[in-house]
Amino acid sequence: MIMGGKNHQPCGKYLHNSTLLSLAMSQAGIAIEMANVHLEQTLLAEMPEGKAVIPEIDTFVNFPGAISVAMRKLVVVREGIARLRAQMKGLYYEDLPTIMSQQLDGFGDLLAKHGMVSATAYQAVLHTHRQGKFYAVLDLFDTELDTVIDAANALTAKAEISMEAAGNSRLLAELEQNGDGNLRPEFAALYTSWAKFNDLFLASSLLSTEAFYMHEGTGSLLDRVQKLQPITT
Repeated sequence: MIMGGKNHQPCGKYLHNSTLLSLAMSQAGIAIEMANVHLEQTLLAEMPEGKAVIPEIDTFVNFPGAISVAMRKLVVVREGIARLRAQMKGLYYEDLPTIMSQQLDGFGDLLAKHGMVSATAYQAVLHTHRQGKFYAVLDLFDTELDTVIDAANALTAKAEISMEAAGNSRLLAELEQNGDGNLRPEFAALYTSWAKFNDLFLASSLLSTEAFYMHEGTGSLLDRVQKLQPITT
């Protein structure tokens, strides 16, 4: 059985489209972070000591391209959801009966104590899965992805305004003075929506994995983390 970091095992048969979807998620996340890399490097380039810290700096001209890549990767995520849904229908997918086990009710809280999952995301996915099977979870992914794409579009639009400031080496001033080119709000919305989507995706992956292990009688994910200490602040 092939299992990645957050791909799903929603039924008794391994579905390769699950791993393709997880791969697309990772690539989209990298693209979003690369956009921030270009932003941070541009800000460093405007600081007197910046080039001494990072001699080779990619300018802000690369930022729109990075966001464009992120947008394309988000579309690939959407296509991956559709492919997985189609494969499930083609295989006459049925949920594993263990998804209804009461043992799963508190499973998210136990994982959360080990810093492995958002308890809120887990409960949302568990409720959705039980109400409408894994198809409903895929619908939830589509809905959350809409929010991410909207945020990415808003950041793209703001980047067009910021380009002029960056070209005049005034992007740092725009952010410090809260000018029209300040794209912190749009970036924050993108990060937050992406984080929520990723939390739900990971929670769903862990839930479906645990239900599969229960069905196969191969123990629990908690068997592998029982010696870990809870993350405290």
